[in-house]
Amino acid sequence: PIPHICCLSFSTPCVCIYLLLSMVYRNYNDCSSSVLQCYEQQRIHHSVEFVQHLIRKYATTPYERAFSVPDILALLDTLVDVSDPDLALPNSKHAMQAAEAATEAGEPDWMVVTALIHDFGKMLCFLAPSDDDGTSPTTQWSVVGDTFVCGHALPSSLPFPTLKVKAHDSHVEYPPNCGLRNTTIAFGHDEFMYRALRRMVDLGQCTLPTEALDAIRFHSLYAWHTHGAYGELEDSVDVATKPVVLKLNQYDLYSKSNKVYEYGPELERLIVKFFPNGGLLSF
Repeated sequence: PIPHICCLSFSTPCVCIYLLLSMVYRNYNDCSSSVLQCYEQQRIHHSVEFVQHLIRKYATTPYERAFSVPDILALLDTLVDVSDPDLALPNSKHAMQAAEAATEAGEPDWMVVTALIHDFGKMLCFLAPSDDDGTSPTTQWSVVGDTFVCGHALPSSLPFPTLKVKAHDSHVEYPPNCGLRNTTIAFGHDEFMYRALRRMVDLGQCTLPTEALDAIRFHSLYAWHTHGAYGELEDSVDVATKPVVLKLNQYDLYSKSNKVYEYGPELERLIVKFFPNGGLLSF
């Protein structure tokens, strides 16, 4: 069956392409057992309480470590997202594909950089690997995968919707239209990277616009931005953010291929433009 796709806007061919691609890619009906196991562990563990523990442990105190983009790409070259049913390429290759797709589409510089770094939160696997918390390269269930609002009914559009195992959360009464940023969302590379970028902005080390940070923060919340869930929690900020997330995810999905691109001078120029601390990203 064709999945429900949120009718946000068909104002541009790009959005239409993304919505169609979301039906072609992300096919969980014929994927490896490792994908299922990753999602099973995520659903078992990601209660409100556990997510708050992860935020305190991994995303509150800076690691005081800075990396160049080539250094990050070299590390991500050793990491394959175990939750991805479509692609077995290392994450470094996917980052370059997404940036190239945004460049070819004529996107502004900030979107090209956002496409390049949107998955850099997977650096968590190298900064603080823990099998128990699912942040190690071999586990990943607190780093990758579609996210969801904890303490809330799980949408049927999630991958493996019958995996509603150990729903140990008591129901959280989120106020209507409270804004997704005021809910507890399953922890992953999105939130980790968002918080790292937020610190960099506050320190004058990053000049990406707010919409770039918000798009990174919610790009794995497919149940919301693609399938129309959580409308009762949206506020005006979320409504404004959703088209940007869809734009970013168009390059995320549309770029999945075996093509390999190299990090060159033009991307380095853009990185230095938005990360004026010598092009370094701090975690």
